[in-house]
Amino acid sequence: MRKREKIGIVCILAALLLCGCLQKSQKFPQAEQTEAQTKLQTERQTEQAAEQTDPAKEKTTSCLSPEQVHPPRQGLQSEEPLLAPVRPQVLMYHAVSDTPFSPLTSLFVRPADLRAHIDALQQQGYRFYFADEYAERPEKSVILTFDDGYEDNYTELFPILQESGAVATVFLIQNCVGQKNYLSEEQILQMQASGLVRFGCHTADHVDLAGQSAQEMKEQMQSCKRYLEALLGEPCRSVAYPYGSYNENVCRAARELFSFGYTTDNPCRFAKTGNALMALPRHYISRGMSAVGVLERFDGE
Repeated sequence: MRKREKIGIVCILAALLLCGCLQKSQKFPQAEQTEAQTKLQTERQTEQAAEQTDPAKEKTTSCLSPEQVHPPRQGLQSEEPLLAPVRPQVLMYHAVSDTPFSPLTSLFVRPADLRAHIDALQQQGYRFYFADEYAERPEKSVILTFDDGYEDNYTELFPILQESGAVATVFLIQNCVGQKNYLSEEQILQMQASGLVRFGCHTADHVDLAGQSAQEMKEQMQSCKRYLEALLGEPCRSVAYPYGSYNENVCRAARELFSFGYTTDNPCRFAKTGNALMALPRHYISRGMSAVGVLERFDGE
């Protein structure tokens, strides 16, 4: 019996000893884990302190703003710079007819040729403007002008403008309106109402202004201007000098009445401040000139 008691006591002691070892062994991992956590926290605190004292590192780790993620698009002007402004090309026509009614046949451009001229200009990217819209622009621009105000400007030119969408300016001779082979007031008003045609001054009697006195040249331009403004109900801002004839006195008189003065192919001889817009050159377009020939007139400009 005592032997069994001794064995029992030994077993109990062994069990107690084993439990103590197990508890001790479990304490070591907890201690190691606590030590690792302490070390990690220390490292994080060190990194945070370094970030606060290092602006460069703080900048690289900061989040991008919405503007940085999706930067606003710059306008087309910054991506594709505008071209340098260039002056418009100005074409000078007269009559538009297959059958000339005057010995001056060079004035009569065939309707088919005019249509081809406009088609070629549009294909080349030209935009059309009126004579009183003369200005340097970044895009290619052209101004169609027709002198004298012939009736075929209504029967032939007007339908071509309606088909193509181009615009034109007709310079009228005051005392020829309503005469044979010339536009009537009714036709003028119909063309104006379309928005495709504007009208300018070509003097009262189509006289050589450079050969007139200061008083006479002013009366020729002023009379026509007043007539057109009364008929059309809008300002008349442009004049075309008959025969393209002008001098400094003509430019001075025209500047008192108009914003733009047109000549022929001659370059502006008085390109001074205030006179340049009063002596604007035009390309004379004659009968039989092809579309290629018209475009070739622009070479070198």
